[in-house]
Amino acid sequence: MERRKLAMCPSCRCTGEFEFLGEQRWPRDIAALAHLPAVINLWGCPHCHSTISETDLLLLSGAPAPASKPSAHAARQVRTPLAVVVRGRGNSE
Repeated sequence: MERRKLAMCPSCRCTGEFEFLGEQRWPRDIAALAHLPAVINLWGCPHCHSTISETDLLLLSGAPAPASKPSAHAARQVRTPLAVVVRGRGNSE
């Protein structure tokens, strides 16, 4: 797998050579519910240092992006509230 890709960052809109940072892995059943692949490659922007998933990376190499439509996450604008409770760290519970 290539370790660098020429792309445009969807966060800062700068063009640069993105570095492969690793993989984000989801359990298959969770990924299927979210309409995402179970393994998503992660890339780092050389300008703003954002971590961008392969599904959201705007490739400039002349080849089409892996999915020619917006990612499932971007298209649905999912906003899931996350609640984290840490007991024994200043909480009254």
